[in-house]
Amino acid sequence: MRAYLRKSREGNFILHPYKSMMLGTGYHSPDLQLAKLGFDRGQQQQGQQKVLDHFSRRRLQNQMDFVLSDIDFCYEFLGTEFQQIYPERSYLDLAVEPGRRNKLKVNVRNRSDNILHTASLILCLHLADMIAGNYVTVQAGAPLPALIANDTTDFGEIESNIEMYGMTKTVHDIVPTRAILISQETVVWVDSESYRIAEAKAFREQRQRVAPLPTLEIDGVKQM
Repeated sequence: MRAYLRKSREGNFILHPYKSMMLGTGYHSPDLQLAKLGFDRGQQQQGQQKVLDHFSRRRLQNQMDFVLSDIDFCYEFLGTEFQQIYPERSYLDLAVEPGRRNKLKVNVRNRSDNILHTASLILCLHLADMIAGNYVTVQAGAPLPALIANDTTDFGEIESNIEMYGMTKTVHDIVPTRAILISQETVVWVDSESYRIAEAKAFREQRQRVAPLPTLEIDGVKQM
């Protein structure tokens, strides 16, 4: 109801913890807390199952706008154990392009040898006037029976008319697009090739900025 809160980092800081407490998101999820407990005890299979149970509940309750908070929690607090659920995540490629009548055509290429069953795809759209790191989530159609190994799966065309700040956003307002894939076997970010290239470039630039200055040596004395 208070859409203006999304226009500032402070406003988003208010919204996220409130939603998390009310709907069992991230830190406030019993399943994710049990997953953390299982991982700490070395019970990897039990921990992984609790993670998948949480996201299965999220999907059944059709609360896809909270998947972002959930997956952020998993990457930050469950760490390596979460990523080991599906180590082949880099073999999933997202392809999104404009379709007919302000729609988006969405495909996912599975370059791994694993079939992913009951696959739901949640698009994470960043719009031109949103603050950095903020996304709008849109489910890409109904769950599909499977993501076939070494094949491309068509998720169809997705309506991209989004109401925000009292205005309708179209496909032309979308900047980068990411997606989260939920299946019976995993929960994972799916990115396009262009996003990966931009991310790698930003990482290289960041490393260059923090690289130490070279040390010069004059007459056997090191100069800073």
